[in-house]
Amino acid sequence: MIIDRLYEEVENKGNVCIGLDTNLSYIPAVFLNKYTNIEDGIFEFNKKIIDATMDHAACFKVQIAYYEALGIKGLMAYKRTLEYIRSSGCIAISDTKRGDISDTAKMYAKAHFEGDFETDFITVNPYMGMDR
Repeated sequence: MIIDRLYEEVENKGNVCIGLDTNLSYIPAVFLNKYTNIEDGIFEFNKKIIDATMDHAACFKVQIAYYEALGIKGLMAYKRTLEYIRSSGCIAISDTKRGDISDTAKMYAKAHFEGDFETDFITVNPYMGMDR
């Protein structure tokens, strides 16, 4: 199970989780100017952080709101970031804070566990309560 793998990563690397809450204001302009589109700039910035920290981090948390705010190109950077984390053998947590009734929750699960935004974990918000 993936939770067992997370426990193993924590045991081996410690309990550091790298947050990729990639706000454009965090990325140096000189770095962004190297790329012709925002998707590539964000992804390459994230990739450098992942590469520099993967030996010391149990997992990486990617906050979807920063990517959604940039539209399709932001979501493509989000997708590529998740793919890179997972293809590097690391654990990806999608910080989505989704919370809804069961039918809608199933669609969130499909998008993030089987769909284009495949990840290892998602964060949820239980505010909506229980279905009856």
